[in-house]
Order: sequence, then structure tokens, then C-alpha cells
Amino acid sequence: MSGVGPAMNPRLTGILICPHCGGEMRENGGALICSAGHTANIARQGYVSLLGPHSGTHTADSAAMVAARERFLGAGHFEPIADAVVAEVRTAIGHDYVAADQARTAEHRDHLRAAGARTAGDREGAPPAGARTAGESQGAPAVAPGEEPLLLDLGSGTGYYLAAGLASDEQAVGLGIDNSKYAARRAARCHPRAGAIVADIWDGLPVRTGAATVVLNVFAPRNGEEIRRVLAPGGTVVVVTPTERHLNELRRPFGMISVDPEKRSRLDRSLGPLTGTRESRLVEWRMDLGCEAVADLVAMGPSAGRLEPSAFQAALRRLPDPAPVSGAVRITIAAG
Repeated sequence: MSGVGPAMNPRLTGILICPHCGGEMRENGGALICSAGHTANIARQGYVSLLGPHSGTHTADSAAMVAARERFLGAGHFEPIADAVVAEVRTAIGHDYVAADQARTAEHRDHLRAAGARTAGDREGAPPAGARTAGESQGAPAVAPGEEPLLLDLGSGTGYYLAAGLASDEQAVGLGIDNSKYAARRAARCHPRAGAIVADIWDGLPVRTGAATVVLNVFAPRNGEEIRRVLAPGGTVVVVTPTERHLNELRRPFGMISVDPEKRSRLDRSLGPLTGTRESRLVEWRMDLGCEAVADLVAMGPSAGRLEPSAFQAALRRLPDPAPVSGAVRITIAAG
């Protein structure tokens, strides 16, 4: 790769480890290097590929999938999920919980607006049912006074949820991890205090043990053993998974993959190594989506390409415009 990439946030560089030998990494001339001499260039878009010797990217999102996700999320259709993430991040790092719309800082609103999302002024909001307050959280926050909280987003995609979490705290820094370079390009620039790496969570995370204050995992695979390893003592894991009602109106018309009825049990098994307090709540909302938004919604996920283009367009034409679509997710919180 020609040229010198932008510098990474030193706080983020300090938590990375070499995927080949496990040694600490330091920045040197537009690249990260470990004491054994393994080198990873910082791309001009700001991300670093830290794929290990046994890493796989065959399941990585394509450029088209990432572009569709950026358009859809930028329109604010999944903003209730971002609100829930913000609430849990604020709780985890020791802030009192306020109603989701009030909790957003001006910075958070600016980032959503820049991406085309609706902001607090565009809709009325209420605190998510069952939200915890700081006084109700279990144990002490995982951040000492004066320390920068670290958010780690596993399967970060474009960094939409990571940016929302970072904007809720002026000191926090965040690292997005995805096995798609197209996603990492966007996540690296999702927020001034964010960085991104390309890595395979099933090959071990190139992150120092006990580094993360909060681990985010939104619609992404989970490696429970690695999550437990990288989570700081007293840290929090925030997992977002779809329920069977999520996008239910679109599943049959577009042949979308259905939600496994055993998903909640599988989630519990995947979080098994986390022995601390665990709780969950539902977040449900309705979307009225035009044809372009429906097309992006289908194209941005694992159901992309299941229909031939002609059949896909025919399915779009059969939908009402706008089409009512249900959003329904479970927010699961686990303590380290």
C-alpha cells in the first residue's frame, strides 16, 4: 500500500496486540509494528487489517451491502436501537439515565443528523421500558475517575451504533471490529474518537486482555470466551438480537432468513463465560418504509441476493408504499 495512512488514536493503538505473536503494537511511520517485526499498514481510510493466520473473511459484507446499510441506518429507521445502546453505555460508564431523547448530547444529534437520521426534534421519545439507572446497575463502573472509557464494537459494520455510544460521553474512545474492509473503512471515520480494525472474532481478537469498558454486539456473531477475555473487570456487554417479530412483514415476500426460535437459548450459551448479572428487555417500534428503504433493508443483511433481480423488483412492486414494517429486538445486558 502506497503513502502513509493517518495516525490512530494512541489509546486505541495501546490496546491492540499482534494477531501473529500476541505482542504489543506501536505506531511507526503509518503502520503498526510489534516487537517481533510483524507490521500492519494503516490504510488511508484510517483502518488497520489485523487478520490472523487462521482468519476468514468469506462471510464478510460486500461493498454493496455496506453501502445499503449506511443509507438505511443514516435515514434513522433503526434509531430506537441506537437510543437503547446510548442508554446502556451511559449506565455502564457511570452516568445517570435520562430519557433517550434528552440523553443525547448536541454532538450525538449532530452525528445522527449528518448521517441523515431523525433526531430528538423529529419524534417524541420515552425511556425504554426496564431501563436501569446508575443507582440500579450492578457493581461499580469499570472506569476509574479520569480514565477514558473504551467501547469495543464487535461486528461494528459502518460504526453507526459505536458513534452513538461515543457521542454520549465526551471522554470515551471506541474501536470497531469487523471482518469486512468495506465496513472498517466507514467505521474508522464514524466519529472523531473512533478507530477500526479488520479482524475475525473466531480467530481471537487482537485486543489486550481486560481492555474494554463496554462491549457492543449488535446483530453480529459472538465469541463468548473472547468477549470475557477483553472485558475489563466490572465491564458491561450490550447485545442486540432480533426477535421473531423483527421485519416479519418482509420475510416471506423477500425470502428473508427467519429468526431462529432458539436464538435466545443460543445467546445464553454464547454468553455463558460471563458470570455476572444478566438482564434483558424488548424494544419494539414501527417503521413506514418506502420502496428504496425496503430494498436497502433487504440488501444490507444476510438475506441479500436470495431472490433474482426480477423477482426482487416484483416483490417490491407488490408492497404498499410506504410499507409498515415491525422493528422488534431484545437488548441483553451482561456483566463481566
